[in-house]
Amino acid sequence: MPRNTREWAQRKIDMACGNLETMQGHLREYIDTYADEHPELATPALDAVEVAEMLKNHLIQVRKCL
Repeated sequence: MPRNTREWAQRKIDMACGNLETMQGHLREYIDTYADEHPELATPALDAVEVAEMLKNHLIQVRKCL
């Protein structure tokens, strides 16, 4: 149990970052599978991995402010 709202918020941000990392892992597998034969399918997925990285960085900045 979190001791206060701040600790609860930090845990939620950590969970969100973990979910983004999981998503990136799944997308990397997808990219590895399709990159050679279908780059038109892999390219948007790679863009999504990059966006997820930006989101994680923003969440980390938010967490630092808590």
